[in-house]
Amino acid sequence: MDQPQTHQKPFGIVFVAIWNVLSGLGYLLLSAYFGLVGSFVAGLAGSITGSESIGTIVTILSILSFLLGILILSGAVGLWQLAEWGRLLTIWMRVIELILGFVLLGMGLTEEARQMKVSSVMSISGLFEAIVSIAIVVYLVQEETKILFQQGATLMERQWASRQRIFEPPSPQVPQPFPPSVPSAAPPPVQPQSLPTNLTVWLEVIQGPNVGQRLFVLKPISVVGRSSESDIQILEPSVSRKHFRLRFERGQFWLENESAQGTYVNGQPVAQWHPLKDGDYIQAGRVVLQFRTQGRV
Repeated sequence: MDQPQTHQKPFGIVFVAIWNVLSGLGYLLLSAYFGLVGSFVAGLAGSITGSESIGTIVTILSILSFLLGILILSGAVGLWQLAEWGRLLTIWMRVIELILGFVLLGMGLTEEARQMKVSSVMSISGLFEAIVSIAIVVYLVQEETKILFQQGATLMERQWASRQRIFEPPSPQVPQPFPPSVPSAAPPPVQPQSLPTNLTVWLEVIQGPNVGQRLFVLKPISVVGRSSESDIQILEPSVSRKHFRLRFERGQFWLENESAQGTYVNGQPVAQWHPLKDGDYIQAGRVVLQFRTQGRV
């Protein structure tokens, strides 16, 4: 089962954001170096050789370094705010740095670099930059990381949500108070039955993403959670990968909690199995669903 969710940014997001800040500042310093020292050296070389191409190259490098620094720093801000544009911008910047890392690695293997005794430094730097860039891109394209940014949730919002009651009022249309919950039961496991053809069962989203959406239950055993492997997927960070399970047996639907965070029916925690009836409210994380049936069991 999943571990309890924290209300802090994942370590990976913090690391990538800090790495972006350091990389961005490094490119800005490199731009200043090209602008000051590089221009002086290029001017001196140009006066000796009579060529202006060196000065043009230095100016281009200075501008490119400055733009890269600004874009990478912008990506760090977007990552810290858990904004989708920050994730995408960081991925593209890492791809560029990956290419630069391979270029630096190739330059370090040349004969000129060996003669200047900078071959080892350039090769190691290029290889390190390439490995870090690959690791960051792989992390940012993972399903769980994408879900964080799809929700656009900031750290402040998460901390505020953690102060809310365990069961939030779903909507003005939901009757209050909630009906008392039937004590959890633990029926002996039996072979699940097939769903009757004249029975329609669904979970209606009362609170959370896509309010009003109907999530139909099509199997006698259905897993509900954040994972793409779940029978019913709910893309919300507070929902566990496999949060709870619905089971149809003895002409009755049952709910089994599978999350360390807990699952609540009508505001009461589910210990093991819990019988469900039409109209019951189910809470998983910050998502509230209403269990609905139509037809005869």
